[in-house]
Amino acid sequence: MRNVEIQNAARLRTREVGDVMQRLLRILSENINLSIIVTELQWADRYSLEVLHQVGVACTRTNFMLFCRPLSTFESKETKQLIELFLQAPRFKCLVLAGFSLDETRQLILTCWENNKDRAKNVSPKLCQSIYNRTDGNPFFIKSLAQTLKDSGKWRVTPSGELIPESGDFDFEQLVLQYENQNIILARFDRIDRNLQLFLKVSAVLGLRFALDDVLFFMTGIQKIHSQVDSKTYSQLIRGVLTADRYSFLGLESSGPNGAFMCFKSAVVRKCIYNLMAHKQRQQLHLHAAQYFESRLTEDNKHRTLIPIFEHYMETDDSHLDKKVHYLKMVASFYYETGCVSEAAKYLKMLLDMAQELQSMQRMPTDKLAFSNWYRELGDSLFARGDAKEAFEALVKSLSLMGQILPETKYKMKWALKKQLQSRKKQDTIFFAN
Repeated sequence: MRNVEIQNAARLRTREVGDVMQRLLRILSENINLSIIVTELQWADRYSLEVLHQVGVACTRTNFMLFCRPLSTFESKETKQLIELFLQAPRFKCLVLAGFSLDETRQLILTCWENNKDRAKNVSPKLCQSIYNRTDGNPFFIKSLAQTLKDSGKWRVTPSGELIPESGDFDFEQLVLQYENQNIILARFDRIDRNLQLFLKVSAVLGLRFALDDVLFFMTGIQKIHSQVDSKTYSQLIRGVLTADRYSFLGLESSGPNGAFMCFKSAVVRKCIYNLMAHKQRQQLHLHAAQYFESRLTEDNKHRTLIPIFEHYMETDDSHLDKKVHYLKMVASFYYETGCVSEAAKYLKMLLDMAQELQSMQRMPTDKLAFSNWYRELGDSLFARGDAKEAFEALVKSLSLMGQILPETKYKMKWALKKQLQSRKKQDTIFFAN
């Protein structure tokens, strides 16, 4: 039930983001010739692809140029299907670009040895041909195989500067069995420093975007580490992480007085690293993260901290059910009070579904007043969002919980309204007479 609710909320957010982008691009394209270029499309997650397709179909005066790897290299069937939607759209045209030539493959291989003390000036024709044949000139795979060869140490540079395998032949099958994107990410992850692996695992639990201080807290156990080190040391920490991250899994988003914020270059990268951990390990890390943010929750930072606390508790086991319900109530109330009607509706629906499920399991007492208030707030939020039918159903449910049953037929509704108006008229007459 909860997974379905999360998926529905994500689809709703996708439509909302798509609508905003449509309006923006339509205004811009009225005055200028607008072209949107999207590269490395294969890294995009499902909802990003849905937004892009929605906007691309609707914005007829905007040109879209999309670049991605061949569909045959994709592991996810869902991603393939979404990209195929672009090809079926009337204004989209697919151009298959050829891979690198043999000479371009050689030049790309040499770039992996640019900063090496044994700098290669040329590549053995046999080695270059082997890599070219295996990759069909795909630069992404060429780079991956070249880096695999370098990391293995089974190579040498001759006195004339030619790069050759250490023992004549090099069997790539022993190191890289498949070339799908996720396999390449995992193969690269295994070759980085152990401390950085731990850093990436903790970061993957915290989210696609995270604060450096939060990760360092879990790794060092030192709270408020930013206030305990000077700016130079802090800069060195950032530089050290980015230097150790030789495959560019992460990027520095911003750095200032409030600390540094980093992010994964792709949602796919974060998902792969997150799934490397056992389920129990992820639950434990989510619990520590929830307790960490919970200890920092104040009225001033509620807008930034409340959601992470709730999301982390939702990933823990059922022994923390009370915390899940408690923070779900707080999140729903926060969005309702601040007027964020879409978010309020999303979390109020989650709250009602969870509360009903717990009541059916006799793990939550029945509170008609609380349920009535939640349905009333849900009705208000849905009505403000423009979902009149759903809003009406929620408000009727709220009234019925308090014993106020609405007439079911049109005739009964007219009769009830007439009686209500007569009663109100008598009350007004008495009020003004006194």
